[in-house]
Amino acid sequence: MPEDANKLNSFRGWPVIMPAAFNNALALQFQLDESETWAPEKMLHHQLYQLRRILIFAKQSVPLYRHYAIDLSAELNLDAFRNLPILNRAALQAAGEKRLSRDPPKEQGPLRQSFTSGSTSEPLTTYGNRHSATYNQATSFREHRWHSRNPRGIFAALRPNKDGQAKRPKLWSWLPDGGLSHAIDLNQSLAKSLDDLLKIDPDYLQVRPRALLEMVRLGEKQGRRPGKLQHAIIFGESVSADHLKEITGAWNIKTFNNYSAVEVGSIAIQCPEAGNLHIQSENLFCEILDDDDEPVAIGETGRVVLSTLHNFAAPMIRYDIGDYARRGADCPCGRLLPVIDRIEGRVKNIVILPNGERRFPGAINYISRLAPILQYRLHQSTYENFTLKLKVARPLSSDEEQSVRDCICRELAFPLNIAIEYVDELHRDLGRKYQEFTTDVED
Repeated sequence: MPEDANKLNSFRGWPVIMPAAFNNALALQFQLDESETWAPEKMLHHQLYQLRRILIFAKQSVPLYRHYAIDLSAELNLDAFRNLPILNRAALQAAGEKRLSRDPPKEQGPLRQSFTSGSTSEPLTTYGNRHSATYNQATSFREHRWHSRNPRGIFAALRPNKDGQAKRPKLWSWLPDGGLSHAIDLNQSLAKSLDDLLKIDPDYLQVRPRALLEMVRLGEKQGRRPGKLQHAIIFGESVSADHLKEITGAWNIKTFNNYSAVEVGSIAIQCPEAGNLHIQSENLFCEILDDDDEPVAIGETGRVVLSTLHNFAAPMIRYDIGDYARRGADCPCGRLLPVIDRIEGRVKNIVILPNGERRFPGAINYISRLAPILQYRLHQSTYENFTLKLKVARPLSSDEEQSVRDCICRELAFPLNIAIEYVDELHRDLGRKYQEFTTDVED
């Protein structure tokens, strides 16, 4: 039995009473199994009920929403809800702590803070609490159950290690003697990430697809591959069918897409039967809107606008997350959760350093903590020469500029030449994909 599980047993007896967050997330599975087959009208009724609760609370407790003009004395009307303003990331940046509840429910636990650059490279601090985290955990359990993952299997996740401290493995499933989840630092060379992955030899891996592709290619060159890996849960980027075929063919694994965001958790989970994405309607209200802010038809692509249903610490109401998605038809699997059949997300390039080392560029997210940076894009023109384009709240001092340069060099572990250029706006590419890092360097 894993060390963590032994500790649980040592003071909770047998059968083991797991921590409340686990128990609540697991108990929600019974309700989720039922609600995923609800008719759309029934699901909408429950979503509007929860949105009304959130709006009543937000108007009373959250400065950002106090001015919202909406009648909440009776049941919430969908048309009235859609008359509320849509907030983009810049608006949330500007709101700052006005997004926070001044009187959060104490029984929902203390404030939890996260950080993201999202799909637009506009840095944003996000907030939640134990209550909202429980619903996110429930959708995670649902995903693992949909795909019949062994709760005693070993899990690994490639993610940035922000504080540089070693992370202890932790339980990832709902069993007290379940498998452990290991963190692999994404802010290191992909060669080292591959070494760590092979040492852990997990059954399941959560990873950005471009990083996975690079590790697969490196492993094939070296004649090394994981021995037990079954599933790769990919997130955060678009990935081509050819690259997916290369990954699955080389390592003989299956890949599954989890459309998620730090701000809201899982947005949509891949269907185990049909392969499209089911929106997690019990945890958020998802709109896919055209340029006139009207819902798109099946087969059409629009902006993804989200409203959280259970975050009373810092509600997000009609938040334009910066992604584009194509609305799908009803899924033949029998689940009636709404369908997304394509995400028009970002494409992540890989930094190739002068010494030949390859690194994932996510570390550049940290620069927004050093200065009032609203948006950024880093471009690599040669192995050693980079240009950093910045949209800022004010011009940076020379010390701040140097701190930004030093941060990038430190996180990429190489002395680089970085020119800084200020711009009024950084736009998406024609394909509606925003890239925070671009490169002219090829193998």
